[in-house]
Amino acid sequence: MVIDLPTISSNTIIGSINLNNNKISVTQEYISYTCQSSSDCCGNNDFFVPVSDMDIERIETHNYAIDQIIETQSPELRFARDGTAEKHYWMKRKPYTGKCTFLENNLCSIHEFKPFTCRIFPFQLIGKEPGIFDISIHNSNICKSIQNVDEKSSNNKEILLNILQEVISENKRRKIYFNKYGNN
Repeated sequence: MVIDLPTISSNTIIGSINLNNNKISVTQEYISYTCQSSSDCCGNNDFFVPVSDMDIERIETHNYAIDQIIETQSPELRFARDGTAEKHYWMKRKPYTGKCTFLENNLCSIHEFKPFTCRIFPFQLIGKEPGIFDISIHNSNICKSIQNVDEKSSNNKEILLNILQEVISENKRRKIYFNKYGNN
């Protein structure tokens, strides 16, 4: 007997956000997601968290030193869809276990000011055109809290609205940061 288990594919698009008019649209890939705080994402050796200069500054204001935050001070350039480049670093991991350095007793010790990538995980932004992003399940697909459901049981709309608010907040922080320091 073969049992057909429901599976969630990484990169499945659950909807899109439009920053030009602050609207969302939901696809017909209906899911239910509520974080179960399993910390699988924070303790996975295959999931590397990109950290921006803005993330670093926000964490440093809470009395953490840069060597507690990132693996190395040698950045990588990551290009946005509009062609601009930004420096990114990689979140520091604990020796031997590979878990996030901020994971304590299976909880995030910097939850209130964690990096943008962590705030929208297990989802990711995929740029389509300026100001418009598809929202997909992160390509690592390590979150076990996502389930395929029917439209009535779906919380896609709530997820998309939360991500839209996170992106709007992040863009405000970015504007302040770049006005202060420029984009080097």
